[in-house]
Amino acid sequence: MFKDDEKTAKLKSLLYSYTYIEDEIEGINEEICNLGEVINSQRDIKTPNLTGMPKGNEISDIVYQNVEKIIVTYGQEVAKLENRLDKAFRKRNLINLLIGVLDPTEKKIIELKYFKKYKIWMIKGSVNYEKTQIYKYHDEAIRKMLEVFNHE
Repeated sequence: MFKDDEKTAKLKSLLYSYTYIEDEIEGINEEICNLGEVINSQRDIKTPNLTGMPKGNEISDIVYQNVEKIIVTYGQEVAKLENRLDKAFRKRNLINLLIGVLDPTEKKIIELKYFKKYKIWMIKGSVNYEKTQIYKYHDEAIRKMLEVFNHE
């Protein structure tokens, strides 16, 4: 098996996280959309003449100021979510780059082990290779990906 140094451990951790990245991207996008709808609904509030006193169905300066604070707060929250989304996309793109350097057999073994969380005996049943061959392909795949990972 491949020796687990710090870079190898980071690479394997990144590979294991792949299945969760797609869920994270979807969840963040949903949160951004929800906050966007709230921001837009708050911006729809009309205040033609602010005098400090409510007039009919218009709103007071205090309410308007509070609405502005809410919009700013939600805007800051959207910025944080967009930052998390950017990080998730970068992780996904890095994994896709790493997987792209593998031959089909290596790729299949890495996908089964890290993305689908298969155990070696399950991989053996899926690809019809002996354990030693699986380890050989796995270690070669890790070596190839580490070459790219160390340059990123």
